[in-house]
Amino acid sequence: MTGLALAGRPLADEEVEEFYRPWRPHRYRVVRVLELTPGLAPRRSHRAPRARPFR
Repeated sequence: MTGLALAGRPLADEEVEEFYRPWRPHRYRVVRVLELTPGLAPRRSHRAPRARPFR
């Protein structure tokens, strides 16, 4: 999520540590602010409709 918001692309697992280095003391805050900001992450597809219960 943060890679999409800040770098414009998803980050690989190997890139994450180096990417967060400038925000080292505040990494959790950066992630939390991005979680609370609407519209940064791509929307997920619709869920499948619920199955009707048998009667």
